[in-house]
Amino acid sequence: MSVSIFVGIMLLISGIGHLVGAFKAGSFGSGLLGFLGGTLASIAGVVMLFRPVVGLGWLTILLAIYLIFDGISGIILGFRVRALGQGWGWLVFSGVLGLVLGVLIYRQWPVSGVWAIGTLVGIHILFRGWSLIAIGLAARSGISAV
Repeated sequence: MSVSIFVGIMLLISGIGHLVGAFKAGSFGSGLLGFLGGTLASIAGVVMLFRPVVGLGWLTILLAIYLIFDGISGIILGFRVRALGQGWGWLVFSGVLGLVLGVLIYRQWPVSGVWAIGTLVGIHILFRGWSLIAIGLAARSGISAV
């Protein structure tokens, strides 16, 4: 729940910033999208602050969507850097893992909201870090050989 409260605070601050920017816009058309975005972010922030369990459920859905898209992009990136020779497989593996975790969260929602955020984000960050280290080592060895 502390993650939900923290995200709520950040959304509220962001929403207030958008609202201030919207009122400083030169015209109605320029400020309208900022006003709408600021209003929605502020409302979402207040909901997450005062109803963190509800916010946690929606945060879980957003996490699932993020992991699915991040997994797909990781797979694509892994195949694009395949020419480096080493480490691309870890990036593809990390992408597949992110994709699978995102689908698992989505399929088990709302029950997944209780455990998903801390556990799966930690797993995903760990594997993403290892894949980026492997890519960096491969790039460094390729640069030193030139």
